[in-house]
Amino acid sequence: MRRSQSGSAGVLEIVLLTPLFMLVAMFIVEIGRIESARSDVAYAAHSAARAAAQRASGDATSDATTVAGDTLAGEGITCTKLQVVTDTSDLLPAGAAKVTVSCTTGFADLGLLHLGDLRVSASAVEVVDTIRGGP
Repeated sequence: MRRSQSGSAGVLEIVLLTPLFMLVAMFIVEIGRIESARSDVAYAAHSAARAAAQRASGDATSDATTVAGDTLAGEGITCTKLQVVTDTSDLLPAGAAKVTVSCTTGFADLGLLHLGDLRVSASAVEVVDTIRGGP
């Protein structure tokens, strides 16, 4: 009789601990998604800065915005609010193009956690080529 009681206690422990393990697993996946979003926004900022450094100052801002949006879309990041700030004050040969990308994205699609929206920002600086770049 003692053997059957021991077996039912093991099943009870598994039933009670399974939701906790699932919640921990979902939290780990969510942390991974957040870090992936940060990496993707940093990549978009770098790509946008590179595009801005290859253009004249009038085109640099619009090109940086387009490249940042396209890069994030290509990485599978959907921004509910995308903000691209381009600093073209030093857009001369051997100068620099500075771009800051801010993306607000939702993470409500992951089961029970419903962490809501996350705002991720990254900045990048790209040096303007002395021969090909700038105005």
